[in-house]
Amino acid sequence: MAFIKKVQDWKGENLRTYKITNASAIEADASKIDWLGEKYAEQIGTTLDETIMNNIQKNGCFVVNSEHDIVNDTEFYNITGFDGIKEFGIFENLNIKFKVDVTNVKERPFIKLNGNLYELVRRNGQELIYLAKNELVKNHSYNAVYRENKFVVESASLLAQEEAFGLINIKTIKNLVKTEVPDATETTKGISSYSNIIDYIDSKFSRFFTKIFPVGTIYTTVNKDFDPNVTFGGTWERYAKGRTLVGVDTNDVSFNAGEKIGGTQTTTLGVGNLPSHNHNVQGATDAQGNHYHIVNDHSHYVPPHAHGLSVLRAKAGDSGGNGGNTAYNGTIVNYSTDATDLWTHGSAPATNWAGQHNHWFNVTSGATGSGQAFSNLSPYITVYFWKRTK
Repeated sequence: MAFIKKVQDWKGENLRTYKITNASAIEADASKIDWLGEKYAEQIGTTLDETIMNNIQKNGCFVVNSEHDIVNDTEFYNITGFDGIKEFGIFENLNIKFKVDVTNVKERPFIKLNGNLYELVRRNGQELIYLAKNELVKNHSYNAVYRENKFVVESASLLAQEEAFGLINIKTIKNLVKTEVPDATETTKGISSYSNIIDYIDSKFSRFFTKIFPVGTIYTTVNKDFDPNVTFGGTWERYAKGRTLVGVDTNDVSFNAGEKIGGTQTTTLGVGNLPSHNHNVQGATDAQGNHYHIVNDHSHYVPPHAHGLSVLRAKAGDSGGNGGNTAYNGTIVNYSTDATDLWTHGSAPATNWAGQHNHWFNVTSGATGSGQAFSNLSPYITVYFWKRTK
């Protein structure tokens, strides 16, 4: 982060004036370049202030070097060359990545920044615990975030892997970036051309993202405003709109290759899709009418009996018609018939067949169902898919 103060332009005369100083007065290097243009020029542009520094610390991840040391039985990793800390202090959520050259040999190592010691801790479930011996390993770098006067170690990575991905640190930038004014070195503070730094960083990160997101990569996010074309570079297109992703299965003809498309959101059943089933129908015809009547062979018996009758006699002297009655005086005389019995002869009468007929009818069961399509969707959550095409 030593370049932050130099993220400004210079104007003036004799900007390329410099001198070579004897190394014995400085350090073990053969020579040192001192840029003298500052004597004849002034800085223009934004001046670093507390607000800018706060935003820089909150939104950046700063790759820094550290030097291992033990003083008075206190083990720490000293970080230097961090501009802005001395003037404005450390803000919450400062994110640093520091390189470890020596594995810690004591419990509870510290970070030393701007002359101050800060405890190094890590998460253990919901708690923060101090680092144990051998937790900071040589040739690794560690991400640590400043929170409440401590640095919380959140992740670690092997330096060889970072170099393979093209990650860079401030020393690399200061030694390699070409500037329009004499090259800055470790001893001369700052880098004078911000645009060169940005170009260099962009090229490194482009290589980095190409390695982790090659062409054909699918990126998933729920952020509608995120655009990988801007963040990652390359060419990305929205992918699989309104569709789910299914893994390739070479043994299934429906899924045996990449980017095969299939499936429907809804389905309407046809007759061939219906399971075998029956419809129960109830009905009745009129009663059949073909029939006859039979009277069994039988006889009738009338027991012996008599029938009585009364006759009125005419009075003497009555006459009627052409005759006259002179014998009786008009009295009633009773008579009766002789008693006898009576048998009928056997008989078996029968009626003829009659009423034979048929009833013909058609039966239709009641209609049901509307033929509407039904949904094939399983429970889902929508996301944004992006596919890298170039």
